[in-house]
Amino acid sequence: MPFPRASVARTLLALAAAILAARPLAAAAQPTADRPPSARRVVHLFDFEEHLPDSTGFVNPDPVPLNWERVWSTPTSPPPLRGFPQWNAAAFDLTTAHSGEASVKLPANGGSTRLSLAPGVIPVLPGGDYLVSAYVRTNNLRSARAFVVTRFLDASRTPIPGSEARSLPIESQDEWTPVLLDLRGKFDSAVFLQIDLELLQAVKFQPPGPLAEQTVFLEDLDAAAWFDDVAVFLIPRTELVTTAPANLFLAPDRPLLRTMVRDMVGDDLQARISIIDADGHVVASNKTDVDPSGRPSDWTPDLPAFGWYRATLETYHEAALVGRASLDLIWFPPLPADSSTTAPERTRFGIAADVDAPEDQPWPRFLPHLTSATGAGFLILPAADPTQFPLERTDDAPGLTTVIDQLLDRQVDLTVSFHGVSRATARELDIDSSDTLAAIARAETVWLPLLAPMLERYGQRIRRWQIGPTGADAAAWRADPAAVGAFRAGVGRFVPGPVISLPWRAEFPPPAQGAAGVGADSVSDFIPYTFPASSIFPTLDSWYATAAAIVPPPPNLPIDLVLDVAPTTSFGNRAGAADLVRRTADAFVAAERAGMPRQPRLAIRDAWRVVPGDPPAVAPAPHLAAWRTIIDHFTGRRAVAELPITPGVRAVVLADRTPAPIGAPSRGTIVAWNHSADPKRAILHAYLGDSPVTVTDIFGNSRLLEPDRARAYLIAIPSTPIFIDGIDPNVARFVSSFRIEPGFAPASITEHDHRIVLENPWPIRISGKIQIVEPVDGRGGWTISPRGPVPISIAPGASQRIPLTFAFGAAQESGPQPFKAIVTLSADRTLPPLELETSIDIGLPELDLTADLILGPTPAGPDASVVATIVNRGASPRTLRLTALASGYATQEQPISNLAPGESAVKKFLFKDAAAKIPSKRIRLSLSDIDAPERLNISVQMP
Repeated sequence: MPFPRASVARTLLALAAAILAARPLAAAAQPTADRPPSARRVVHLFDFEEHLPDSTGFVNPDPVPLNWERVWSTPTSPPPLRGFPQWNAAAFDLTTAHSGEASVKLPANGGSTRLSLAPGVIPVLPGGDYLVSAYVRTNNLRSARAFVVTRFLDASRTPIPGSEARSLPIESQDEWTPVLLDLRGKFDSAVFLQIDLELLQAVKFQPPGPLAEQTVFLEDLDAAAWFDDVAVFLIPRTELVTTAPANLFLAPDRPLLRTMVRDMVGDDLQARISIIDADGHVVASNKTDVDPSGRPSDWTPDLPAFGWYRATLETYHEAALVGRASLDLIWFPPLPADSSTTAPERTRFGIAADVDAPEDQPWPRFLPHLTSATGAGFLILPAADPTQFPLERTDDAPGLTTVIDQLLDRQVDLTVSFHGVSRATARELDIDSSDTLAAIARAETVWLPLLAPMLERYGQRIRRWQIGPTGADAAAWRADPAAVGAFRAGVGRFVPGPVISLPWRAEFPPPAQGAAGVGADSVSDFIPYTFPASSIFPTLDSWYATAAAIVPPPPNLPIDLVLDVAPTTSFGNRAGAADLVRRTADAFVAAERAGMPRQPRLAIRDAWRVVPGDPPAVAPAPHLAAWRTIIDHFTGRRAVAELPITPGVRAVVLADRTPAPIGAPSRGTIVAWNHSADPKRAILHAYLGDSPVTVTDIFGNSRLLEPDRARAYLIAIPSTPIFIDGIDPNVARFVSSFRIEPGFAPASITEHDHRIVLENPWPIRISGKIQIVEPVDGRGGWTISPRGPVPISIAPGASQRIPLTFAFGAAQESGPQPFKAIVTLSADRTLPPLELETSIDIGLPELDLTADLILGPTPAGPDASVVATIVNRGASPRTLRLTALASGYATQEQPISNLAPGESAVKKFLFKDAAAKIPSKRIRLSLSDIDAPERLNISVQMP
């Protein structure tokens, strides 16, 4: 597929500039014995420097360039040519230029302006591919916009239908912006190429809305656009494709790239294919001479791993880049051996493919291959009229069945979403054509004929029908239950027991009684990537609470969560995929916290993008590769625990929804990532079970781990999530159950009575011993009882609480205090000693103490100031004493008298030359109440 890029245009423009520097344009445009202008790489370059003499001494005396014509309206002009008044006169401008001294200025003082290249000036080769480039600059554009337009003409100099290419609207205030237009040589009757330069008022280019006749468009009165360096290039037809549908390869098949370069110029060309991974690293490349005849060439790159890749084909003549094409592909690992047995559970993972579907291909033919490669079990597809749109077929399917038939035959659960009415119907109804809710609120005769062909053909096989596209901005909370009921009744004449769904957005709370509150059976709740992952729990919890209010409550939560993914253009190709794994894990944790009997269905959106071309190409998104890995690891699982590693690291334990029989090994997965911890502390070192343990990345690449002599594993947790497979989830759940209750201890010099809590996740009784090993007796003034090993014996599914008494010295700092224990345990087998870790928070519920370190008078010191903030959160005034201690300095003390409830105090301590005297040391603050045995201790670190 051709992808002319700015880099190609810049190289070609440089080539054109070099040619013109050595030979004036007038001479360059003359035919030569060996190569006519239409067969040159630089076919034509309009630099508009016609106020200077050419090689013959000719100077253009006209106000417009040679062979260019002003286009003005006349009383008899057809509607497309109206609105170009004669007072808008395009002309040379010697005050503004992209290069040289001159450009062409198009003013707009009410009305539009057009400058058109005369037909017949630029001949073309039949079947040739051309690139038109220009530089555009604008001024004072409010509603008007500039455009560059090009088209092919036939031998009679008549525009060829379908050959026109138009730039996007250009508004480039006082800056030169490059414009590129690609013309594929697919028109056998093409003889000439024509170019228009335009400055159009909004009425000329704004798409007609449902109320177009009543819309008033404001016109600019002092706008202008400049055009310069308009060039036409004959470029090689450079194509890069793969042999897999949608460029999705499933191992053991390996990606195969097919290239084709056809060049009409006849230069000796070289091709280079480069493949980059999701991190932007070149992982494979290939260089070869080009066969200019266009004969295809195949290459199977040696890719280092499964995942998402971008392949780029660049074509060179000597050092000049003359063609470029690229594509995105995914190489998936083989499907897991148990994929057929987990097929019912895989229907909980899907793809919303109903957004921005092309009208001529509502059901892309690669969808069956997509669902097979990813393991996705459900799809949300747009409704389409089978009599209006061509159904995609495959030659190898029995009876040439349609795409939807193939999906249904593969047990893919389909939801069909109804997107609205045509613009003509919308104008008649005085509604927005995309407002599906408004459409179904009208009479059934308005919308049912649009769905009838689909209903008649698939009503017996598709139960779920959605009102509006997934993620629609028109919030379903304003849906009329009566209108939704009428929609259900109309669909119900074709569908036995239809399930009616509404699109929702997480910004809006659920109605009372959930989806039933707006007359629907289910919702597709879209979670934007801008929503923090922490919002998933309250979203699910609120939907679950409303569903639980229904009598009787539904067995499953009637909701699909559609997870949005951050755009790769802003965050990189791996970031969105990694975030999708985190959000999926958060959704599973949230479902458990909300007490849901089953997980909601999860789907992704924007799994691919359609790249313009002839034909359009499909570029799979990087997060689609991660979605396959997610489906493989989360299918049939539930989140049963979070393993404590270190603050800033998440480690979610997944276990099979159906427990293994007694005596059979239990196998699970830990999904772990480091979001804020020091990488040196983000280490999992633990016994994880006796089965082989592997680590899998987000794209499905696995490596086997080797345990140490104590049968423990040492695993560094990166910021990008990893899947630790083969772990014993019962061991992980037991380790994560270790805690001390209550989890808060007042910072007072007294004994504290707490309890050690352990839970038994095994289906049999467990027994053993536990011993606290940290904090250590005597260190920091700690005393702990019982210190020796304590017997444990816990029934299946039960917990044991062991009394624990401890005290600490006056110097103990507030904040989390780690507790570590060693457990010897017999469960379904004798386990090696397990190291358990938890923490309690030491502080004062009624007092807060925080501190900041400030170096001065320069950012490097030499002095250091500690600014402390004290807040009284209690109900009574407090009289306090704040002390600051640093090695080598006298103790500093400041009183805080009668600090009222809700009030705060700020105190400052100065340490002269501390940056030099105590580098890397700590300055300690101690806050005490003169009337109570309480003390808050914190410290700040010197740089």
